[in-house]
Amino acid sequence: MSKLTVVPVGLLSTLVLAGAALAANPTVSGYGGQAGGVESDVQAGGTLPFTGLDLGLIIGGGILLLLLGAGLRRLTRERPHSL
Repeated sequence: MSKLTVVPVGLLSTLVLAGAALAANPTVSGYGGQAGGVESDVQAGGTLPFTGLDLGLIIGGGILLLLLGAGLRRLTRERPHSL
């Protein structure tokens, strides 16, 4: 197919599928109709619930990746040829 037909077909299919995506209400299915109750529970307790995500591991992994990238860059750097 040529580009002149692919672009309009892609735009048309996007417009057709956008209506169904916008009509869905994920709040009701996600919270089961208790969205306001969850917000009031958080405000009453004063803190958010613990989700189990350990930020120390995330930061440590990021530092490890930075060090690995710096080491690989240094290892693969071209060295000047001496005579």
